[in-house]
Amino acid sequence: MSRESIFHEIDAERKRQDVQWGVQAHPMVPADAPVLFFKKAAEYARNNCDKRATLGTASWYDILREEFYEAFAEDFPVRQREELVQVAAVALEIIESIDRAAGRKKS
Repeated sequence: MSRESIFHEIDAERKRQDVQWGVQAHPMVPADAPVLFFKKAAEYARNNCDKRATLGTASWYDILREEFYEAFAEDFPVRQREELVQVAAVALEIIESIDRAAGRKKS
């Protein structure tokens, strides 16, 4: 499948979410969450991903987890947004990888 068709699927899902939940405005992290948790989780995920990449054993889980925790470890909205774009890009690559493995033709 092409990226454009995947983007259409994502857009359709967002529209379904809007119908179900309406416009949402949640805080980035729970108010009672210890900020240090996300910073430590991001550090662990980054180190683990780097180690596995060096060994040639990195998985999509490792890569996506690293990007996810980095997004929530950021203190500023501009940096959070940059990291979330990276999360979305990795998720897109995972979808493309699944499609390649399934032998789906690009449309």
